[in-house]
Amino acid sequence: MVANFLRPKKNNSVNVLDREEMQAVSVRRHNTFDLFHVERIDQTLNENTNVSLYEQDGDIQYELVEYKTGDHDKNIILRQRVSGKVTIKDFQASQNNGVDSTGHVCLWPAEEVMAHCLLKMSATLDGKNVCEIGAGVGLAGLLLAKAVCMNSILITDGNEKVVEGLKESLKTNQGPEHSTVFCCKEIGIRQLIWSEKLSSLQVPRAGTFDFVIGADCLFFRDYHKALVHTLDVLLSSNGQALLWAPKRGGTLEEFCALAQEKFEVQQEQVYDDEVWSKHLKALNSNQDQGGKGLALQYDESIHYPLKIVLKKKRKSITPPSWAMGHRGGSGCPCCKGRKMPMF
Repeated sequence: MVANFLRPKKNNSVNVLDREEMQAVSVRRHNTFDLFHVERIDQTLNENTNVSLYEQDGDIQYELVEYKTGDHDKNIILRQRVSGKVTIKDFQASQNNGVDSTGHVCLWPAEEVMAHCLLKMSATLDGKNVCEIGAGVGLAGLLLAKAVCMNSILITDGNEKVVEGLKESLKTNQGPEHSTVFCCKEIGIRQLIWSEKLSSLQVPRAGTFDFVIGADCLFFRDYHKALVHTLDVLLSSNGQALLWAPKRGGTLEEFCALAQEKFEVQQEQVYDDEVWSKHLKALNSNQDQGGKGLALQYDESIHYPLKIVLKKKRKSITPPSWAMGHRGGSGCPCCKGRKMPMF
């Protein structure tokens, strides 16, 4: 379907891409696993602008009902597209720029699941250095920064517009109207383009991250080699990559096969009781719809994310002395009070 849109046709001398309703090409039949309470707090659409109504952004509030920590505010506000629809312009931008341009559009199911699962791992993440790749709207990274006392988190995406949106979301939550308290000691947001030529000198603290996290990042086969190398550069020798991704045809298996050159690869289908229960409920709903001759809303291959755990097979190049086995500070024998480099 996307290919048809990328090759626009003429109809009575009018380009169908000029019709706004044809700009929205999203087929997101299953939008959410309902793991968070969501409230749209800014849905105002401005008709006096050059930006299509399908492409305008708004503030979406996610409520941390069961994950509230101490006296911390239990809400996080993200900037994302009000319509929640992918447009032909997004696919064209991805094709032209070589970077996925759909991450900022909406919260994709795999990111929702990843955020839910990682919040349950707060004790494991405490005091650790974490990097999120392909962050999109940034639910997982910003929620972790708010609720988990990590040493640092670096939230990244390859798309410059997405990075701008992430910075805006962080600024909104730190503003006087919301005054969100972030438990994480240090938060960084920056553009990171996966590359087979990526050097540790190009990313702050590369080679020292305890965890690299990412959701639904495996569907572009052309980026698989670059992603494997990027993960290898980012992770410490004992670090882990935690990825959540649906099968999407054979793309997940192809990535895992390639990753085995550098990593021990583990796949988990059942990793959280609540997510699995909602998955089975969606499958049962499909059976009811199929019996009534209705279009299926839930496709396990593109909606249910498997959990992928990657651990390095070999030790990486020895990192600089300030990065080995510590978090900096006066008690560290090698840095003697010097701080780790900032994001």
